[in-house]
Parts: sequence; C-alpha cells; structure tokens
Amino acid sequence: MTEKQRKQNAEPVISVIMPAYQEAAYMEQAIVSVINQTCTQTWELLIIDDGSTDRTPEVARTYAKDPRIRYIRRKKTGAWLRRAIWESNGHMGTMWRFWMRTTGGMRTN
Repeated sequence: MTEKQRKQNAEPVISVIMPAYQEAAYMEQAIVSVINQTCTQTWELLIIDDGSTDRTPEVARTYAKDPRIRYIRRKKTGAWLRRAIWESNGHMGTMWRFWMRTTGGMRTN
C-alpha cells in the first residue's frame, strides 16, 4: 500500500458535509473543488441526498468510487443535518466539520 493510499484510508480528521437536493447541475464542480484541496489532513466528503429526482444520484455515485467520498441517499425528509452529523460521528477522530453548498465550491488552499 502506498503512502497516498494509506492516508486515503485513514480515519478522517475533516468531514465536509454537502447536502444535495436537485443539485446535479452544480455537484461536479463542488465535488472537484473538495478533491483538489491540498490539505495534508485526512478528509471525507459526505454527500447527503434528500430524495433528488434529477441526475444528482448519478453524479454523486460516480465520485463515490473514491474511498474518501460517501453518498447517502434518503427519502425526502428534510432531516439531512441529523443524518450528516450521525454519519460523521461514526469516525471518532473527526475533529472538524464543514457544511458546503453545491453552488459554492471551495477555493484551493
């Protein structure tokens, strides 16, 4: 296992939480902005889909092949925040949580 693979599989220190509902038009740019970060800490991206009927699931699943990205699909309930916190709490080492809109993106650090 290479050093890069080991870091990607390590327990994340940073959780980026991206709620998504009908966001297919913006998701790819937002996801790529997270991937392109030069942060040396381990991170995870949680995409919480609240029942989208557009191409959101297809776009999210494409990127969820990366082990640092998890796609969670829910029925339309509006309770994505509780689910996101619960999912990121599954990693006891998570120290930071960031909320991100798909229309925002992240500037590379």
